[in-house]
Amino acid sequence: MTALVCTLLLGGCQLTGQGQGPETNHSADNTGLAAANFSQYYLSLKQLNPGELLDEIERISQLQKQSKQQDKADVYLLLLKALPNSPIYNPYNAKDQLNRLPAELLSEKHLTVADLALISLLKDQLNEQLYAQARITALEQEKGLNQQEYSRQLNGLQSSLTELQQKLTQLKNIETAIDKHGQ
Repeated sequence: MTALVCTLLLGGCQLTGQGQGPETNHSADNTGLAAANFSQYYLSLKQLNPGELLDEIERISQLQKQSKQQDKADVYLLLLKALPNSPIYNPYNAKDQLNRLPAELLSEKHLTVADLALISLLKDQLNEQLYAQARITALEQEKGLNQQEYSRQLNGLQSSLTELQQKLTQLKNIETAIDKHGQ
């Protein structure tokens, strides 16, 4: 049993040691995308702390300046913007950037099936996030309108209560006056 656990752990260590970072893959093309493994890159981003994410953002900014690496850097930046714990997390910008990527770059010619699946999943996830955010915004606006309506009704009821209290006081005064005259 112990030998089996050790074998699994060592095998797992070897697997996680391979493909770390964004520069892993065998083939190359003129876009620089084939040298990327976006699935592995995203998984490695999930392991970084905020300081390391800032360093990675800086590194990707430098990579964007290399024309040969521009497309790859754009996708890396897109993944950084889509990562919820990233300092530059912004699903709106990530979705916009994803929509602006040329369709030819998002093909099996340039990406692995796993990376295409990741991009497709990311697109679906960003759509869901944006829909959820729009729904939250609509509910907050509705709540604000309901709050205004509630306040307006409450003010109206308070005015009515004040008027009724004044009329009740007047009636008590009239009753007291009648009692005094009747005696």
